[in-house]
Amino acid sequence: MQDNENARLDQLVKDGKITTAQKQAIVDELAALKKKYDPSNLKTMTQDERKKQFQAQQDEIKSWAQSQGIDISYLRSGFKRMGKGHPGKWMNK
Repeated sequence: MQDNENARLDQLVKDGKITTAQKQAIVDELAALKKKYDPSNLKTMTQDERKKQFQAQQDEIKSWAQSQGIDISYLRSGFKRMGKGHPGKWMNK
């Protein structure tokens, strides 16, 4: 999965859609969010708690992307995987 994500980000750099610095920022932020929103914690949460966590995660991702000047659609692949089992409609809100 990580190789696919790196290849996708490399292509975005090659296409001029993001810079090399933005690619590295995405990689770093994805790693930080995976640590912060550890999927194994979901097992002990209620449905409502999971929903709130996913919403907080999505809000944080959107805010971060805006602060970096990165189009949220470029994050779709890597960040969406963090919320496996959660509907992928969050970026369309």
